[in-house]
Amino acid sequence: MVLMPPKNSHGLRLGIVFPIFPIMQRAKRIWRAAALEELLANLSSDPLDGLIKLSEFWSGWERPADAPLLMILGAMTLPQNQYHSASNYDHVAHVHEQWLKNELVALICRNAAI
Repeated sequence: MVLMPPKNSHGLRLGIVFPIFPIMQRAKRIWRAAALEELLANLSSDPLDGLIKLSEFWSGWERPADAPLLMILGAMTLPQNQYHSASNYDHVAHVHEQWLKNELVALICRNAAI
């Protein structure tokens, strides 16, 4: 015997759509991680270009709350000339690499638990 969720007043089964939401969120995180991995593998050596690409990346993902803190709007505390420096670019790239590693671990651990 298969148990089905009850029907609502419109005759639709309750709870059918909602279990898909976590799956879609996880899929989005997987695609985002894959896209970031690709971007990091092909980052420009030019700090200005690389920082723009990283900013555009997060903008394209609608600047999620779990993005690296450096990429959240208003988080830039350095003067512009220091922000676009090679040393800051190296730091930002490293933060993204670390964020990606942590995200992949979280996704793998969650997959093992399913």
